Amino acid sequence: MNNLNCKDLVVEIRSLLDEGGITSGKWSDTEIVRAINRSKDLCVNLINRINPDIMGKTPATITYVSGTELYDLPRDFQSVKRLEVASTKEKYDPIDMDEKEVYRATNEIQDSRPAYYLWGNQIGLVNASGNATLYYLRKAPNIHYGTVSALAGTTFTFDLTPNGSTSGDYTVKTIDDYYNGTYVDVYSGTGEGQEREITDYTGSTKICTVATWSTNPDTSSLYALKWNLPVEVDEWVILSAAMRLYPKDKTKRVQELREQFRLVNDSITRGSRRSKERRTIEYRG
Repeated sequence: MNNLNCKDLVVEIRSLLDEGGITSGKWSDTEIVRAINRSKDLCVNLINRINPDIMGKTPATITYVSGTELYDLPRDFQSVKRLEVASTKEKYDPIDMDEKEVYRATNEIQDSRPAYYLWGNQIGLVNASGNATLYYLRKAPNIHYGTVSALAGTTFTFDLTPNGSTSGDYTVKTIDDYYNGTYVDVYSGTGEGQEREITDYTGSTKICTVATWSTNPDTSSLYALKWNLPVEVDEWVILSAAMRLYPKDKTKRVQELREQFRLVNDSITRGSRRSKERRTIEYRG
């Protein structure tokens, strides 16, 4: 992984905001981390519009149950790339929910082809007769930094008041599997220098599962999360977040940030565009 961890991103943004020339601590780490995550969301949306292949995910299987129409979407789902019948590879047609009766074979109306519609955090299957394969574009989870609250074997518990907060005003997500695929970087204390992918997450307890540590961290260990994203996203996020925060300090010339951001945005836009040459698409886990 080449991405900066959350703590590194905070440091880079503070440098851009010229904190040496203003009152120290004008921005809290919580404010900066919120700006980081909001900027990340915008950058991922940009990448998905330009070249969806980059955010492609290992296909998910929707297990068909007779008589059931709505199925939960993966936790990191952002949008459908393709939905197909698992056994025949026939493509499901995307439809609006109001169109589903036109497609319903039992009504003998117009069309009996398999179709799907989105409804909140679920996907509706019409004319399904077996399992479906969902190719989808993933979201990138929010990141934070903190101190390990507890550790047992290959599991550890997130800080309950991360990002230097004493009031918990930046809440760690409590959605199961939300952080799966994110990396935890132990950047200080026992176990410093180790990095592990989060393979499971229980939201109610804020407990993560990772591979075995070479040296077990402990409750003195400081960690920071890292995305699994193109490394170019880091600079985009740093500049975008700094521009979001600058109005709090009018001494910073935002035009300088905007010009730097324009160059980075142009670079990531060009680099993410699909090649006109035919190529194989690889969906990453």
